[in-house]
Amino acid sequence: MLRHIAQGAALLLLLFTGGCAVRQIPLQPSLEVELDQLAAKAPGAVVALVMDPVILNFRRERTYSLTQEERYDSGEHFMRSLLAHLRARGFDVLEVESAEQAEELRAPYVLLPDTPGLSIIRPKGLLDFSAMGSINRISVSYSVRLLKTGQRVPERVAGSGSRTASFFWSNALLQTIGLSLLGLGVSVVIYGVWIGVTVSQTLEANRGRPDPLAPAQALREGIPAPVAITVFIADFMVSQITAQVVPRVLNPLVDSQINEPRWESMVQSAHDEAVEDLAENLARKLGPTPDGGVR
Repeated sequence: MLRHIAQGAALLLLLFTGGCAVRQIPLQPSLEVELDQLAAKAPGAVVALVMDPVILNFRRERTYSLTQEERYDSGEHFMRSLLAHLRARGFDVLEVESAEQAEELRAPYVLLPDTPGLSIIRPKGLLDFSAMGSINRISVSYSVRLLKTGQRVPERVAGSGSRTASFFWSNALLQTIGLSLLGLGVSVVIYGVWIGVTVSQTLEANRGRPDPLAPAQALREGIPAPVAITVFIADFMVSQITAQVVPRVLNPLVDSQINEPRWESMVQSAHDEAVEDLAENLARKLGPTPDGGVR
């Protein structure tokens, strides 16, 4: 008996732990950089970027419900993209493993990366609600500590990016209202057609009678109980299909074809914007002064 109980508990634990599927959000480093004429540049500025493996392998996992979890590889995007953006702006970037190695190479500036920041609002699971309803938002912040030769206290330079969009059908309240109105509309159509046909048939039959009945009485006699019950059952079944089956078919389609690709694009764009903003701020800080001098 105890053995069966233990096996059942183990099975439940396995189902519970395995039910939360982690979805990897595709995030590609921004390696192809195109700059416009107004972009800040720092031609010839030498910096040593510490390729911290902790930051490089950093990933954020966000749990939305008991069965939904997403993973974002922000660390790899941060480090790989920052290298490409700095070099595109004219920096001479030395990849080093530590600040000590940068000091040995006598790099005038050392960049110590901080852990990426990731803030997400995404009402997706049954236990995840947002005061903004169906508003989905992602904010990304990248930063480095800039250490100049001879300085002891580094200066923090940051960049950020964000994307916001409304996923209309992902809001549970809107789904409830919409499907309720749809079910009500189905009922109105079913009863409207049935009543219209019954009224026309009853009034037509009443005209041929030698002793015509009053319209209300004729209508009551023209609605047999079995027919009324059949219509009620048909309406109930159609309404249940509308309320129960349609969401289970429609929601996955909307998610897979519309919401998820849109969300992936938002995640990518916010990360790309953050690294571009950081590189821009570094170029402004370490690039030539307005009079052509060196900072």
